[in-house]
Amino acid sequence: MKSCLCFAVLLFLSSCKISPDSNRNYAEEKQLYKLFLNPAEGSKYHYDIRNETVLTVELDGKSIINKNVTTVGINYEIHKDTAGNFILHSTYDNIRLHSQAGDEKTDIDADNASFSVNPVEKLLASLKAAHIFLTISPSGELKASTGYEEIANKVVNDFVANGQMATRIELEKLIRQKVVDKNADEIFKIFPDSAVHIGDEWKLTRSEISDVNLIVKTVYKLKELNNSLAIIDAEGQITSDSTSANFLGYENAASNLKGKQQARYSIETKSGMLYSGKIKASIKGELNLLGRLVDITISRSVDIQGRRVQ
Repeated sequence: MKSCLCFAVLLFLSSCKISPDSNRNYAEEKQLYKLFLNPAEGSKYHYDIRNETVLTVELDGKSIINKNVTTVGINYEIHKDTAGNFILHSTYDNIRLHSQAGDEKTDIDADNASFSVNPVEKLLASLKAAHIFLTISPSGELKASTGYEEIANKVVNDFVANGQMATRIELEKLIRQKVVDKNADEIFKIFPDSAVHIGDEWKLTRSEISDVNLIVKTVYKLKELNNSLAIIDAEGQITSDSTSANFLGYENAASNLKGKQQARYSIETKSGMLYSGKIKASIKGELNLLGRLVDITISRSVDIQGRRVQ
């Protein structure tokens, strides 16, 4: 239960400018547009993100279902560095997790950490109190992330005492890969490397690091320009990484998974920041657990709503 809970928490845990001309008629489909990250210096944005994952494992003739729902509120304060990249000062308003494994339900809230002995709630509270800095290029590439080191330092003793995490280094890596970097890739890594017309497509590949590592190859399409928004549709092909993984307490669990992902993003044309995003994914396949083939199904949905607050 403890390893599943950590994995569930860390599962839960975007933007573009259209050019070249401020006087451009965005409804002209023959025009060529450059999509890139370009928010204003000092601007602030808030995002509410809901992430639901349902994992079903068929084992010994029984269906084992794990459901995790997380809701978070993230604030970004935008600054620029001398190299032309964007520095996003990130803080969390709230972090809540609901998980269900069979008949067992667990609700975790970062706001409860002050009177809780649950190390996961303490982890979330430390994440909420942390100041994380992301360095993002105009093309949406995450170049660096810092600040999560303090989280590991604050809660490592609780995790070690409860046997849920061996070292500060492991906890730090877990936070960076499965929370900080994962969110940045999902929100910002959507831009083409060249100008596009309405109806043009571009491809991007990214890795999702979890207990079962996944590779997502996505085709994006500039669907339309509607008032102050650019609409981008996306379809992705999902496969499991060929390397082994640790899954539900099993080590070296080789996986053979395939799936599809669909998404729609709405981007503000003036601010260059994500206005909304909806992602749905469905994955099926097999895991080899100590020589036993186990059927597995994963469904995931993400709803992102953003707004400028300053």
